Amino acid sequence: MSKTTIISVFRSHTDEGFVVHELVPRLEKKEGYKGKQLTIEMQKKMKNWIVLLLIYSTRSQDFNNYNACPYPCECYVTYTANGPIVHVFCTISKLSNFDFSRLETNVTSVLHITCESLLHTHLHDRIFQHLYSFNAFELSDCSFDYIHEHALYGLRNLRELNINMARNLSIHDKAFVDTPNLRRLVITDSGVTRFPPLYGLDKIQFINFTNNFISDISNDNFLQCDEKLTDLFVVILNNNRIHSINVTFSRFTPNLKYLSIGDNMVSHISSQSLRNLTDLEFLDLSGNYLSELPSNLLKDNINIKVVGLGPNPISEINDGFFHSGKQMEALILDSTRVGDPIWNHLYDLTTIHELQLGNCSLTYINTTVMGRLGRLQHLDLTRNNLTKILNNTFINQVNLVTLLLSRNKISYIESIAFQGLRLINKLDLTGNHLKTLHPLTFNSMPGTTLLNISYNQLNHFPDLHNLKKLFVLDIRHNRISTLDNASFAGTPNLAGINLSWNKLTALRRNVFQNSPSLKLLQASNNDIEVIEVGAFKHMSELKWALLNHNNIKDIAYVFTDMPSLIQLELGYNKIDGPIHVGHFYNSFALQQIILNNNYVTSIVGTPFSKFPHLEIVDLRYNNISSLQPYNIKFSPLTTPPPVFYFRGNRFNCDCHLSWMRQCLNRWTDSCKGLEIDEFEFLLCYNGYKIRKFSLIKNAQLENMLCEFEDPCVGICVCCQSLSCNCRMACPTNCTCLMSFNHQNGIVDCSNKHINNVTENIPTIAETFYLDGNDLVYITSSIFSGLYQLKTLYLNRSGIAMVQTNAFVNLTKLENLYLNENSLSCVDVELLNGLVSLKFLQLEHNRIAFIADDAFKRIKIWKLCD
Repeated sequence: MSKTTIISVFRSHTDEGFVVHELVPRLEKKEGYKGKQLTIEMQKKMKNWIVLLLIYSTRSQDFNNYNACPYPCECYVTYTANGPIVHVFCTISKLSNFDFSRLETNVTSVLHITCESLLHTHLHDRIFQHLYSFNAFELSDCSFDYIHEHALYGLRNLRELNINMARNLSIHDKAFVDTPNLRRLVITDSGVTRFPPLYGLDKIQFINFTNNFISDISNDNFLQCDEKLTDLFVVILNNNRIHSINVTFSRFTPNLKYLSIGDNMVSHISSQSLRNLTDLEFLDLSGNYLSELPSNLLKDNINIKVVGLGPNPISEINDGFFHSGKQMEALILDSTRVGDPIWNHLYDLTTIHELQLGNCSLTYINTTVMGRLGRLQHLDLTRNNLTKILNNTFINQVNLVTLLLSRNKISYIESIAFQGLRLINKLDLTGNHLKTLHPLTFNSMPGTTLLNISYNQLNHFPDLHNLKKLFVLDIRHNRISTLDNASFAGTPNLAGINLSWNKLTALRRNVFQNSPSLKLLQASNNDIEVIEVGAFKHMSELKWALLNHNNIKDIAYVFTDMPSLIQLELGYNKIDGPIHVGHFYNSFALQQIILNNNYVTSIVGTPFSKFPHLEIVDLRYNNISSLQPYNIKFSPLTTPPPVFYFRGNRFNCDCHLSWMRQCLNRWTDSCKGLEIDEFEFLLCYNGYKIRKFSLIKNAQLENMLCEFEDPCVGICVCCQSLSCNCRMACPTNCTCLMSFNHQNGIVDCSNKHINNVTENIPTIAETFYLDGNDLVYITSSIFSGLYQLKTLYLNRSGIAMVQTNAFVNLTKLENLYLNENSLSCVDVELLNGLVSLKFLQLEHNRIAFIADDAFKRIKIWKLCD
């Protein structure tokens, strides 16, 4: 198979390549340079260097063609123009427990060792004595603390050594004598406290001791060696504890090109430190405590190209400090205290490409100086005290690509202030005091792709008609209240808009018609109440519509025919009523539908069944009271199944929700494929004899009943006559309930002050509550046709007399409550027909007589008196 040569990853074949691997990543990740453009020029060069490093591809094959790869290593062979290279990757427990002699090959090799154990280990003398063929060695996460004099014995062909994550590492003065061909030495994150002697390393080219504990460097303790290291081009000492720099580097490294001592504690640097370094191109002293700089520090650095001095507490720069910078390309002074006088020092830096003056206490832009910086490509003036931008300020910046003016106090920009910026790509005006912009403000910037005007006080949408290449517009946190059909005129390539935190009240029909390439719309946290049908007409490329935290009430037929829409966020609005197929019709690409914290009452039909890529439907904290499995039906093409969120809804635990109770306790066919988040924690808000806020899974299934008035359609022919065998209409002022399959009927007429039952009782009744009324006399007509009745409550109803054979047709009655009435006798006819009676309650009556045969026909009963 094809594989790029691994050796190029950690070995540079050119001097510039060192910066690609070490300096650029460090500067990009430095806390002090977040979001900055420090290495833009270096990145351009980096592309060319990478091409040189990866100019060819090689074939990779198994190591077995040379030797069996020893356990626990993995081995590969790559082929280069100079022959094969064996790459050996070993993960071991401790260095002292591994036999490295097994790794020797007869071709050029690269060794990568990673230690799994955190326990202390040792790097013994001659531990690598048989590894003559290895020219690169990487040692990671091995907790050794000392490199003995002959620990590297045998690595005579080693050109690169990389040690990372050792422990409080000390190094013998002659530890590198056995590696005379070493070109690249990297020891990072290893607790090194002093710069080690480099005896024997006459050919060293690259040194990196980043993230250690080196405290000071001086002529007495820096680079002890046999003679000057004329091949050493790169020295990196970032993130140490260096307090002062008292070393004259030319005494040890006369040809030094790249010096980086950033993110230390340096408060002093000797005026002789950079003396005679005529080849020095890159200097990084950023992230230190320097308050002043020697006036002649850069005097001899005639080839200096990149200087990083910020952040530092530098308050003044002496005249002529940059006199040698005739070839300077990048100057970083951000987060210093240089103030407006810095403009005088920039007057002669006409070759500069990148200038960072963010957070420097500037109050104005010197137009005279700017007129001389015609090669400038990247300008950072963020976090200053600028209040206005005058006409023609950038008239000569014809090469400017990036202009950062954010977090100033700019309240006024003259109409042609940006005249001349024909190549500008990014303009950032975030966090200023702008209330209005002249219609011509952006007229001379046809190449702009990113415009940021967020966190201002704009009351009106700016004129963008000439920004034909605009790709991203960020205008959040302003006071814009209206958009019209002309707002986005002239922006055919606009792909992303952030309009959040404005005062928008509506999105009108065709408002985005001039931006057909729009892919992202962020308009959350506005006051939008209305989105007209057609607002997104012909928006065939829109993928993300984020409209949460508004006052939107109706979205029917708004988000239809949008073939690319994948994410729709409408949470925290006022959307009410049901969700149905008309809400998302023909928007088949939808993956996420977010409707949480609205007032949705129900789901009608199968609105989610046509989306093969659906992942999430969020309906948390709405007013949904009922749900059926078909409501959340999804496409059979959807894999894995989408997840539905319903937490916080006001579920009515009636018969319509009994399927959910069954799913939670016993998996049924209706549950197959359903993915409901926190399913088992959904709560009942209402339900017959069901406690509020109880878990649905704990509800009694027999209590999950639905109220009805006359639901007899499709069951039987209903009538109201006494002879009718299918009466379903619920009596006036009573409550009638039944299960989903029209069983387990309950008729509740308790405490209604009824003195005479004249209406028919539904024949599906299994439980009939007639207690707490004023009946006095019970007739047989009350119970006509109630053949399914099992429980009858007649207690506390003032009953003094029961008609003979009143209960004769209640053959399935099991429980009869006649307690707390005024009955005086129990005769034989009272219980006629109650062949299934099991429980009879008669206490608290006035019973004086019970017939001998009153209970003879009852097989099993319990009498309470």
